[in-house]
Amino acid sequence: MRFELSAAAGAATSLLALPMAAQAGTITLDRSCYVEETAMVVTGSGFRPGSDVTLSGDGAFATVTADANGAFQAPVKVPINPTIGAAKSDLRTYTLEAQDFGDATQTTSAQYQVTNFAVEGPRGVRSPRKKGTWRFAGWPAGKAIYGHFRFKGKTYRNYRFGTPKGPCGLLSAKAPLLPARLRYGTWRLQVDQRKSYRSTTRPAYRNKITIFKTFR
Repeated sequence: MRFELSAAAGAATSLLALPMAAQAGTITLDRSCYVEETAMVVTGSGFRPGSDVTLSGDGAFATVTADANGAFQAPVKVPINPTIGAAKSDLRTYTLEAQDFGDATQTTSAQYQVTNFAVEGPRGVRSPRKKGTWRFAGWPAGKAIYGHFRFKGKTYRNYRFGTPKGPCGLLSAKAPLLPARLRYGTWRLQVDQRKSYRSTTRPAYRNKITIFKTFR
């Protein structure tokens, strides 16, 4: 006695025998670059309804519970950047992984960059009037950066360095160490994104520049 099974029928039988794979969730971040130790907002979708999700990686950590639709939104503290500079080479790329606590096979991830909030003045210049490279990182893009050079409580120059660009707010500009009339002693520098000096402006970077008189 012979039994024959057509190819079409066999394919249908095989498809019915396969278990359906669980749908993997996805996560998105509200930005592609962050200043260290600020907060990122993570949005998730496609997870099991009511599941506990762990968000972790490269020093970041948080837990969140998906809602009835398998979605969530949660703040996560951005990890530190181990560098202190403002150059492009000081950026770090990290990965945030989302894992269903009840099903370790359900994982997804997203990458992002971390920058410092930093200002670097010219290095190795012998004269405060000679131009060197200033670098800025972590500043809101699209709005000019100004340096307010103050001496003994008076502002002598509001200097426009330029406009930071890109998701990490980077700027490289050529400018003197002291773009103001030379006075020996300690200057106070405030860098912000306001045309004129105001002590309450935020965000702001502050430092001191000491100009010495040398004798030859």
